[in-house]
Amino acid sequence: MAKSKSKNISSTDLFSIHFVPSLIVFLVMLLLIGYSWRTATQTIIQTRSEEVNVRSLLVEDNIKQRINSYDNALQAGAGFISASNGVSRDEWQIFVNKLNIEERFPAMIGFGYVELVTDSTLQAYKDKINKENPQILNFRPNNLGTGSYATVTYLEPQNERNRSFIGADVFTDISRTQAIEYSRDQGKSSVSDVIEITQPDNVTKINGITIYNPVYKSGTSLSTLENRRQAIIGYTYTPLRADILFGEIFA
Repeated sequence: MAKSKSKNISSTDLFSIHFVPSLIVFLVMLLLIGYSWRTATQTIIQTRSEEVNVRSLLVEDNIKQRINSYDNALQAGAGFISASNGVSRDEWQIFVNKLNIEERFPAMIGFGYVELVTDSTLQAYKDKINKENPQILNFRPNNLGTGSYATVTYLEPQNERNRSFIGADVFTDISRTQAIEYSRDQGKSSVSDVIEITQPDNVTKINGITIYNPVYKSGTSLSTLENRRQAIIGYTYTPLRADILFGEIFA
């Protein structure tokens, strides 16, 4: 009768039989967990990035809408001046009052008109303003020696702060000068850099921006850059309080 041979199993064999498969399963699970975590992380990052992009677009759109609403008012003022071949202080005051800017445009500090004046028209300009209101004009020309001035002629509502700006020359400030020249050349509104706006106490200053819209002589061609530079007669403009403007945007 044949005897069966017993087979001794070494500790190494036992390790291979019992531990190696478990190790392989563990490593596979670890890889799957790592892949799932990475995928989930990328999904979260992408979702958050998309949310940020959507919010940014909404903010950008809101900014454009608010700025456009102020710009539309400036364009209406430019059309009024151009069609009337100039306006008086009383006419400008009536026009601005009808806009109800305190309620409809709360960021507006004022709604004004900057008139272009040269040495040859300066005396006639002073006579006109002094006739309308002899107490209001404090003409403060630039000292650039160019013989041309961009003078704040009207600014409503008439309060102490706004009256102090009447007669100021926009050309004395480089940021404002760049804004009006861009507006003139492009035939559309332009926004100045952030500026400091003095409050009625003549001490407190707040940040703001100013929007300028070109006013061209009625009936002139504006098809070329040279045409626009020849036809420009002034600018409607509004200084805006930054805190109120962006409060409206992010409300």
